[in-house]
Amino acid sequence: LSFPNEPYLGELMDVIDVEAIHETRKFLRTELAQKLQPELENTYLNFQKEGPFKIDQQSMGRRSLKNVCLGYLTELESLEFRKLAQTQFHKNENMTDVAGALGVLTHLDCPERETAFSAFENRWRKNTVVMDKWFALQAISSLPKTLDNVQNLTSHPAFEKNNPNKIRALISTFSRFNQLRFHAGDGSGYEFIAEQVLRLDPLNPQIAARLVSVFNNWKKFTETHKTKMNYQLQKIVKTPKLSGDVFEIVSKALG
Repeated sequence: LSFPNEPYLGELMDVIDVEAIHETRKFLRTELAQKLQPELENTYLNFQKEGPFKIDQQSMGRRSLKNVCLGYLTELESLEFRKLAQTQFHKNENMTDVAGALGVLTHLDCPERETAFSAFENRWRKNTVVMDKWFALQAISSLPKTLDNVQNLTSHPAFEKNNPNKIRALISTFSRFNQLRFHAGDGSGYEFIAEQVLRLDPLNPQIAARLVSVFNNWKKFTETHKTKMNYQLQKIVKTPKLSGDVFEIVSKALG
């Protein structure tokens, strides 16, 4: 039932059209949800009634399917299904279901989203590993203001700006898995990543090099996107005292 993610679909195209991929995938998911709503709802509710948490393969499969069903149902933009996600978040103790609910709510512009992310932060703010998930789930959001949110999160008390795990959780997740917002038409996503690369390069060239490698396939995109990515790559490669790690990646990409 799971659709391939947007970056994977882009890899299958000769020319990557970010907006077309997103709109087509969303349309198909919504159509499927409309056609199969009763089946999706019944499956979800049946699995939600399961007893104590178990870690056997069958139980894990049921939780996974339940969260897939929830994702489809919330494509219908109904308050009823947003409330299902909210209830799952608040009533489940296992991280699979909690993250599953957040992974659905992150794409919805609704009060339930803000309440859930705030509650998660309040509960887990002292657990640095779990907070990585909190950062990542916000970084993948398809909402229009996601880049603004990601930029604000770089100043969050739990975000250590030079910590590789935090950088991967927030900044790399945004650039590698949020194709729609990283490739925003105004080039703001590219500018943000270029700034992070240049900030990190003197401190940790290896992390900076991994981050800048997200531009490696820039020539596969539509002309508007290519022009804006090329601009950032040129800016990076012309920076004085650039590390050899980053210079090698960028020069090969410009090739």
